[in-house]
Parts: sequence; structure tokens; C-alpha cells
Amino acid sequence: MRLLLTAVVLVFFVMLAARSFRLAAELFRISVNGGKVELTRGRLPRALFDEICDVVRREHVRNAVISAVKSAGRARLVVEASNSRAVEQPLRNVLGRFSIDQIRTGSMRAR
Repeated sequence: MRLLLTAVVLVFFVMLAARSFRLAAELFRISVNGGKVELTRGRLPRALFDEICDVVRREHVRNAVISAVKSAGRARLVVEASNSRAVEQPLRNVLGRFSIDQIRTGSMRAR
């Protein structure tokens, strides 16, 4: 019984550490609900947010989660949407014009 409890506690702490590392690498997260775009985590420049909104509007995205994570010294896009194939490339093009430093020092912050 003691071994089982130790294993459960160990698994819990490993999952907690993995989540912490993932959140530390995340630069921002944007939620799209019913076509309304909202910054839910992190910060980014207003110009980047406006361009993301333009892509969402142009591609008729209704519901999605758009985030950027730091990977190999660059911002990597992660899109969770029903029509993600159509929207990923335009969003990557927009994100690629901004450095990690520009994103991290952006004026927009999540509430």
C-alpha cells in the first residue's frame, strides 16, 4: 500500500513539473470563441494581435486556441481549431515577423 501511495505522489509531481515547464515555454495564448478574439495568457505586441485578428476574421475561424511557445530559440505556433490546416500557414507567416524579445516585451497583457 505504501509503495502504491508513493508511486501516485511521484506521478502527480512529475505531471505538475511537466505542466510548469510547458507553461514557462508558452509566450502567449489567444482564445477564439464565436469569432471573438481574446488574449488569455502572456503578452504580445498590439500589431501582432491585430494581424492575428485579421487572419481569424479572413479565415472565418469561430472557435480556436492559438498559442506560441519558445522552441529552439524561436516562437513556434500551436493551433487547436477545427479548420487549423487553412489557418496555420497565415498565422505562421504573421508570427515569423516577430522575435521572441518583441513578443515578450509587447504592450498587450492578458487580464
